[in-house]
Parts: sequence; C-alpha cells; structure tokens
Amino acid sequence: MSLTDVPPIDLDAAILKDVIIEAEVVEELRRSRLTSHHSPDPLQITHRIESRVPSACNGEFFNSIGPKRTKS
Repeated sequence: MSLTDVPPIDLDAAILKDVIIEAEVVEELRRSRLTSHHSPDPLQITHRIESRVPSACNGEFFNSIGPKRTKS
C-alpha cells in the first residue's frame, strides 16, 4: 500500500470529532468531581488512605533511617 492509496482525510470532520470527544471527556470529569464531592459513601476516600505509601511524616520511617554519615 503506497501513500497514494490512502484515502484523503476530511480535516473539518476530524477536528469536529476531536472537539466532541474532548467535550465529552470534560463533561465526564465534571460529573465525577461533583459526584465525589457529594457522595455520602466515604469508601473511595478510605481506599485512597489505605493505599498510601509510608511518607516522611511517618514515625516508623524516621526511626528506620540511620544517622547521617559524614566523610572522614
């Protein structure tokens, strides 16, 4: 298949399709934000908290670090 065998692209239709898809994505994000803020079930937040990795503010993390080594 050569480049001349490729059918021409309707640029206006392609741009319109991209704009419509983008608008749908934006609307879905807006809806999910509204839903999460007004959700009576805090399960999603609980899962986020449980899935966090230990952070620098965690006491176990600080206790596991040895003293700073200095060059002799």
